[in-house]
Amino acid sequence: ACQVGSPGGPGDPAGADARALAHDLLAAVARGLHDAPSATATARRRALLARLKAHVDAQLGDPQLSVAGLAAAFGLSTSYLHQLFRAEGSTVERWIWARRLAACERVLVDPAAAQLTLTRIAFGHGFSDAAHFSRSFQQRYGAAPRDYRRSALAALAEPAPRGD
Repeated sequence: ACQVGSPGGPGDPAGADARALAHDLLAAVARGLHDAPSATATARRRALLARLKAHVDAQLGDPQLSVAGLAAAFGLSTSYLHQLFRAEGSTVERWIWARRLAACERVLVDPAAAQLTLTRIAFGHGFSDAAHFSRSFQQRYGAAPRDYRRSALAALAEPAPRGD
């Protein structure tokens, strides 16, 4: 006597195909859930990065501001900190230097800060070597800090053109 399996049972080839398909589908869904970052994880990383950046901005004047110190302040590993900034297309160190240079540039073009020396501006924003600051600034802005300041302040002092 030949027993025929019930539809979808162990002896049914169509049932075996359906089980294999279901297994593959569930495996793909599980991989997708595991591999794709969830929206909440992405939002948490963005929020953490925003807090890190705000902390850096508040500490720009500290020459001891470092990757290790920043990681420790937030309870992160340095490798995870690097990973967060790498996702932004930068490194932690480059981002810090760029923020320091931008802050110095804002002071250099501020007429109210015209009495501040270049060294004081540089040291006030975390640089510990005036020559390094000058080289970095020139590389970033295309002019030595002294020349950049002179040009910016002269442009501000020029009278506005009249519309006659």
